[in-house]
Amino acid sequence: MIDPLKIVAMSLLGKLFASFSFAGHITSLPFIASKMIQISLESGWSRLSPAAFAHWSNYLALVENNFEDGYRYAKLALSLRRASTSCIYDGAVIFCTTNTKIFVEPIQSTIEFYLEGHKAAMRNGATRYANLCAMVYDMSSFWAGKNVKAVCCAMVETMKQVKFYNNLLLLTIILPAFQVAVKLAGDTGIEQSDLINASGESSKERNFAAKLPSHILNTSFHGFYEAFMFRQLERAKQYAETFYEEQSESTINMSSPMFMREL
Repeated sequence: MIDPLKIVAMSLLGKLFASFSFAGHITSLPFIASKMIQISLESGWSRLSPAAFAHWSNYLALVENNFEDGYRYAKLALSLRRASTSCIYDGAVIFCTTNTKIFVEPIQSTIEFYLEGHKAAMRNGATRYANLCAMVYDMSSFWAGKNVKAVCCAMVETMKQVKFYNNLLLLTIILPAFQVAVKLAGDTGIEQSDLINASGESSKERNFAAKLPSHILNTSFHGFYEAFMFRQLERAKQYAETFYEEQSESTINMSSPMFMREL
């Protein structure tokens, strides 16, 4: 692809897709992803072409529940990534394709690709996708049966990184999972000062989080799990009702791990 206007259009569409999917506004996602693929087919491949197919695979699997076709496009995106001479969007491609593969391949081995995506994103300065990969890896590790104390330690490091880059939205997503993990682990061996520095919220962050559907969904899901584990069934029922009231087909957060969408 040599047309500068097409290259700029691909870049803007990629950012638009990421913003809309992260916020949970999915009605425009198929049009954005298909337009990126159309531009690539008509004007030639660009550095963002693998990401276009990765975005489309995410939409098929995470929104349409079409795992077979989504998995096929994920493998195509990874093949294009390996053939590409540029690695600037590797973090985005690995993150999106892993979100799809986790529905098809064994979760214990598949989530390791998030670590690869984190390294690739950090190399290219894509801190948003680096934080996303680290966050989803830690949360998925908890549900994949990894050692809870080790998961707590990893979450502390991830939250430090997220706070360093001032990504308040990601912090609100990982905090409920971290709080449940700490309660289940008991003595985590983590210094109290590290816990406060990593997970402490300011009033600004709390006010910001209270308005986010993704925060309400995460809090409800992990509150449900914690209440169910400790046999507080009435409380668990209330959390489940809140979750279903907030969740709808138009507010799916495509960055949330698969377990939350399966409640």
